[in-house]
Order: sequence, then structure tokens, then C-alpha cells
Amino acid sequence: MTILALDPSGTSFTGYFLFKNWSSWEIGSIAGKNYLLQAKNLQNLLKNYSPEILVYETSFWWKTSKAQKDLKELVYFNGVIGWLALEQDCETKQILNHSVKEILANQSILGLQIKDQQWFFKSRPINEHERDALVVFWIYWVRVLRKEWPFAG
Repeated sequence: MTILALDPSGTSFTGYFLFKNWSSWEIGSIAGKNYLLQAKNLQNLLKNYSPEILVYETSFWWKTSKAQKDLKELVYFNGVIGWLALEQDCETKQILNHSVKEILANQSILGLQIKDQQWFFKSRPINEHERDALVVFWIYWVRVLRKEWPFAG
């Protein structure tokens, strides 16, 4: 089962974690200065990897002042994510952003660590968007599917 987890951004970088199996996974970012460029890059990612499940972070945007600056782009991009998944015949699951924040504040995830203000997954440096995409995948894998997390540092 191929799973693509996203931390969407309508105006900069969308982090992703692509899971095929425990020895075949990829973590990275797609860039775009607006939601249409982000959408085009996501469309290419979906075509290249054909995931069966697309899991992405969504939020109560109106409750966070931090998101207000890019609110319109983020709302548009989240709508496009659902449409692209439908176009690819890909099942979707949404994870609320407060769940991601709660995990980062209260949960240790094997393989994920911070050192000198830099995030790492399995000793590879990652940015905050890639970290959040990994956490979205962790929530889906561990909390939703109730499966064991085998990644170690």
C-alpha cells in the first residue's frame, strides 16, 4: 500500500512523506509561490507515485491568526488536493493540524529528533514542512490504523 502524507502550504513549500514499505520511503518538499503552482507539482507527484491513500493536514484556519496571511491560498489548495486525489482515484484522509501540534508537543516519534534547532529523520536533515508531513503519516499509521511504528533513529 502506497501512502502519501502532506503538510500543505498554499504559498511556499508543501512537505511530503511517501511510504511504500519500511525500506522504501521518501521525504521531501514541493515548491510553488501560489496554490496553482503547488497544485501542478502535487499533480506530478501523484502521477509519478500513484498512491492508494493521500493523507493531508487540514485545520481550523479561522482560529489561528498565523494562517490568516495565506488563508485564501491554503483554502484553495486544500480544495485542489481533494480534487487531484479524486482524479487519481486515490482515497483521502484528513488530519487536523491541532493533532500535529499535540504530537510534536507531547509525543516522541522514533527516528525523529531535533538537534541545534534542526530537525532530522533517521539522521537526515528535514525542514518543518517535511517534519509535519511525517507527523501526519505517523498519526495516520499509529493512531488511525493502529499499527506499530518501526522506524528507529
